[in-house]
Amino acid sequence: SGSGDALTTGGYNTAIGGFALTADDVGSKTTAIGWGALQAQNYSTATDSLNVAVGYNSSKFITTGVQNTTVGGLSGDALTTGNNNAVLGYLALSAETTGSNNVAIGQQALVSNTTGSGNVAVGKDALQNHTTGSSNTAIGDGAGGTSDGSVTSTGSRNVYIGYKAGLDNTDDDKLYISSYDSDNSAERNLITGDFSTGDLSLGQTSGTVTILNDADIDGTLTLGSLSDVESSINTNSTNISSND
Repeated sequence: SGSGDALTTGGYNTAIGGFALTADDVGSKTTAIGWGALQAQNYSTATDSLNVAVGYNSSKFITTGVQNTTVGGLSGDALTTGNNNAVLGYLALSAETTGSNNVAIGQQALVSNTTGSGNVAVGKDALQNHTTGSSNTAIGDGAGGTSDGSVTSTGSRNVYIGYKAGLDNTDDDKLYISSYDSDNSAERNLITGDFSTGDLSLGQTSGTVTILNDADIDGTLTLGSLSDVESSINTNSTNISSND
């Protein structure tokens, strides 16, 4: 089949490649470049689609979604009605069907997400096995991904920064700033946290956490075996002042 061969009243369209934009007749302002790109797009009324698909079967199954940009072979090729997705990379966001406002940059970034929205994945295999979670942010090769493909996650509102940061996490509202070691055998979490509880952990079991400016602690401070440092200081203020 030829490219754009069903168009009747739609205007300002560009279609290059076999089966590119081959079903739509009334859509406008669409760019489809590559075999099968935007093959299924087909609106019932005149619509400015503003979809851009570049690559083999890129956005192949979009029917009524609008304002999507997918670049790369098989990128976004399961999208149907999702809107405002930005995709760059082979197989990036390739399982997503109805989700919107996702950003996937890198080979297989967000490759398994099916209906989640508002995710940002930058890096090869970033958020690789997240399936339905939303509002996740992953920056780094394999960030928020999986170690062997066996762990899937539906977590939402997580933040992952670094190479393989937060690998195999399945929970919500978590923070990982981390990087795997040179042997690719151990995750080295530098900062972890939980947005829902306010918990935050700094450093590792070795090394030193250095504070270069003032520290203001409003809660209870625990140091070693002292569970309430402020109370201990107030109770022993005389001994402390005399250095006893």
